[in-house]
Amino acid sequence: MKTTIKKLFLCLTLILFATLCFAQSRNIQVVSAVGKVEKQQDGLWVPVQVGEVLSKGTLISTGFRSSATLKFEGSVISVSALSRLTIAELLENENSRDTSVFLDAGNIKADIKTSDNKRVSFTVRTPIATASVKGTAGSVSALGDVVSYENVWATTVINSDGTESTKQIPVSQG
Repeated sequence: MKTTIKKLFLCLTLILFATLCFAQSRNIQVVSAVGKVEKQQDGLWVPVQVGEVLSKGTLISTGFRSSATLKFEGSVISVSALSRLTIAELLENENSRDTSVFLDAGNIKADIKTSDNKRVSFTVRTPIATASVKGTAGSVSALGDVVSYENVWATTVINSDGTESTKQIPVSQG
């Protein structure tokens, strides 16, 4: 009886470990860092290194004449100079893959790749607006400007009276 319980415990531990290893694959990798690109770590700002893996909750900042390129599952986020970006969410399950960032200042360009077997969602929140991408490319500024290159963006704007307005913006290729 004790041997069966030990084997069951071992199997459950291995399954949990495998699940945690799979969850770690939902990180974002730094593929380029030009100029002053830093992340906040333990209350201090430290330089970001090319090849470094960033996880949920990481706050990165780019300086004057600086930029960073981040990659995850074939999708790319280009962070412009004088930008501050927090990785807010990196969720994946059998049906979907959701990524969310908070752009406090500056601009980003995103090229989000779709998946044949999963719903892919990428959301950029700013202090005044939210833009959601469903497999497309475009740019978003912290001031709420959205430029799309193709497909559909859904934007939510906070009005002066505190209410929200949501609009789907279809953009044809080219």
